Amino acid sequence: MLNEPFFSEYLTDRQVEVINHFIDIMGFELNEFNYLKSEEFMTDLYPVDVAIFAPTKDFNYYTLTTSGLSQYNLYKNFTRVELCMVLPPEWKPTLDRKENMWAPDLLLDIAYQVVENKMGVRLGQYFVMNTPNGQLPYPEGTDALGGIICLPEMFPLQILEKEIEHSYTRFLQVVPFDKNGLSKIESMGPADYILYDLHDSDNPKMVAPMKKFEPKGIDKIIRKNEDTLKAK
Repeated sequence: MLNEPFFSEYLTDRQVEVINHFIDIMGFELNEFNYLKSEEFMTDLYPVDVAIFAPTKDFNYYTLTTSGLSQYNLYKNFTRVELCMVLPPEWKPTLDRKENMWAPDLLLDIAYQVVENKMGVRLGQYFVMNTPNGQLPYPEGTDALGGIICLPEMFPLQILEKEIEHSYTRFLQVVPFDKNGLSKIESMGPADYILYDLHDSDNPKMVAPMKKFEPKGIDKIIRKNEDTLKAK
């Protein structure tokens, strides 16, 4: 029997299956779980939401995944996909703060491009955000201009595919890139960028880079109060 979040009545069966895929493979806990419901996304079709899993002792990173993108069978000969992202433990899912919203926004922006343009998703494909006046899309929390599609190498191999509703869904990872990264992708090509920039001699380097956020004004007061409550 599936583990179901208390709000599962508002989710499709496929979305519940996506959540349980990460719980089963990674050992994530529902009591350490956030869910960003985005009903406004393509409301005439299927909703695409973002699930957020907290770090564990065995995987000390936040994990984000789209939930519902695989409802769209977008292109002949391309499998259904969900997109995930890995963030460092210092990122916090306090989504009322703009500096923390960039990560789920990035996943949803890419998902929207995929659905809107009826794209198949493939390894090495990269997406640049649509931004006004060429400005950075999420300047308060990141320097990211977009993301590149990779294999989820930081996860166990079993995370890659799951049979859902009689067809296979593939789980691919989005790794954000900044202006310098985009320049390298365009000059080196996506394959070499993934091979040389997103790997070192020991491990894949696929954790989303963070921009140091300097709180001002009321944010400083709020954080000071939070630290006091935590006895820091």
